[in-house]
Amino acid sequence: MTTFDLTNRPTEITTADGITVEIRWDAEWRRPDTRQADTWHVERGHCANLHGRPGHPDPFAEPTIGEQWRYTWMDRPTSIEGIDDADMDDAIALLVDVGRAIRTSATLRRQRTERTIEVLQTHGDARHAALTSGTPGPERWQAHQTATAQLHRVVLAALRDQLLSEDQIADASDLTHDQVRALTAEVEYGRPATQYLGDDAFARRLGIAVTTLRSYKSRGRLPKPDIELGGADGWSVETVETYAATKLGQGTRTDLMH
Repeated sequence: MTTFDLTNRPTEITTADGITVEIRWDAEWRRPDTRQADTWHVERGHCANLHGRPGHPDPFAEPTIGEQWRYTWMDRPTSIEGIDDADMDDAIALLVDVGRAIRTSATLRRQRTERTIEVLQTHGDARHAALTSGTPGPERWQAHQTATAQLHRVVLAALRDQLLSEDQIADASDLTHDQVRALTAEVEYGRPATQYLGDDAFARRLGIAVTTLRSYKSRGRLPKPDIELGGADGWSVETVETYAATKLGQGTRTDLMH
């Protein structure tokens, strides 16, 4: 077992791999009474705590919400109060182990974040390639939907684990900020946010010009809009897919899709 030289009561101990534990000898602090309000108790003893946040570029910065897990997931202390002389060596060893675990998790988190950005870029490129390929309209749409589903799975995981911000996700993928916010809502509320398509997206799905779609709408040949905002009609993806499955193959042009 590792032992530390505490002969001269040092104020800090630094290991060979750079983990520092600060020590306060004969310290005094107050703690609130758990049963009586506005009552405090004075405590005395030795204290030790990890210096900064191992593995973080700014060890003195406050942890963000997404970084709090580095401490809570282990359920281990980063500071210990009221240590006896005989237990100081063990207390320091425990804090050093915690520091190493935090540093390792920080490294793994950074690597996962970098990998997530690469995957977002790959799926974003696949979505773009699906729309610009020379395959027939229905096949092109299906490839685009498959790439979109894969991209959404990665985004949802990144949002749940708070690996990336909404801006970082939008920059790494080909999703708009509104689309990313919709996925954030799905994470926060536990259910998918309904996505609505306007005239342009509906026409693109069918592979027809927007003017043709509006002509269909004026003649009552489109399904009833699921929503209307600011005078603009919107159809859910399910409504559009059901209509497209019925109409594609019945003379609807797919060569105009882009």
